Amino acid sequence: MTSERSSAISPATSLVSESRSTPVTPVVRRIDHIIIRVDDSRYDEFYSLFADTLRLPTPWPPTEHPAMRSGGIFAGNVDFEILYVPSDRIVEQAELYGVVWEAWEEAATGLVQRGLPYLPAPYYQQERDKPPKLLWMNYFLESFWGSNGRQKFIFGLKKLIPDKLWMQSSARSGGNAKAVEWIFNQVYPQGVIFLVKYNPAWRDIDAERRISSAQLAMRTGGVLGLIRVKEIAVGTTQLTQSSALWRKLLHPAIEETGLCWQAGDGPALRLITAAQGGIHHMVWEVVSLADAREALAQLDLLGLDMPDEITLDPAKCFGLDIRLVEAPGGFSSG
Repeated sequence: MTSERSSAISPATSLVSESRSTPVTPVVRRIDHIIIRVDDSRYDEFYSLFADTLRLPTPWPPTEHPAMRSGGIFAGNVDFEILYVPSDRIVEQAELYGVVWEAWEEAATGLVQRGLPYLPAPYYQQERDKPPKLLWMNYFLESFWGSNGRQKFIFGLKKLIPDKLWMQSSARSGGNAKAVEWIFNQVYPQGVIFLVKYNPAWRDIDAERRISSAQLAMRTGGVLGLIRVKEIAVGTTQLTQSSALWRKLLHPAIEETGLCWQAGDGPALRLITAAQGGIHHMVWEVVSLADAREALAQLDLLGLDMPDEITLDPAKCFGLDIRLVEAPGGFSSG
């Protein structure tokens, strides 16, 4: 693993020169969804904050799975997956936990070419007297903001096992609650990064986004006049190493100044220095900051109030850091 990490740390200029001579196929299309974890005891209250109070569309309702509870919220150009997986750590507060990228293709060829270790994890639908049906494919990555002993162990183990055998084992444990808890709480305690590729016969994500966008437009962006999530800020204590890994994954996405990458039509990802690694905050674009300020004040949810930026009060929003800025132009249905 050490050699893979060190090979990832290459100057950005080398990636630029490569792109000029050889066309580079992207690995990711865009940020597909953001995982927000919350305890089951507060799940309904938290979900209602987005769905009812802020009046954002709900692509899928809270659904019980053998190992988790998952519900969707649409925020203009990305979904939020409101997720409950049992944990002793996440009780009173919610946590911005995962950045999930839509993979460019189902195969892991691009990750292999870039020297990025991964854990392949298929999810099958099992029905009596029918062959298993692949619904989606996940590729879990090593943490870009800090590893641990269990993560080093499982990625070291993966080096010894071919993808086919690993996926067979992963498919069997995918519905096992203890296995899922171990992955989320022990292997990825500070958050997770992975790629997902949906089976289009099961989920047409582009068609679903068009429906959600139309619903958001009918609601004129909900209570806040939300247009989109402008960016996700990810903190790291190792800026040089982390930025090299993000470049390796996201190239040839446009890298703006300040370590900020825009991949497709999803939120941009901004890398910042922080005391602890993980997703730090989100920036939402609204039609009118004045209208959003008034709406939050009426709901008693207004936090910091500055001329060009306001926040939702973290004390009343389960500890989340959500910042609002005014977007140029009017409301767009996407």
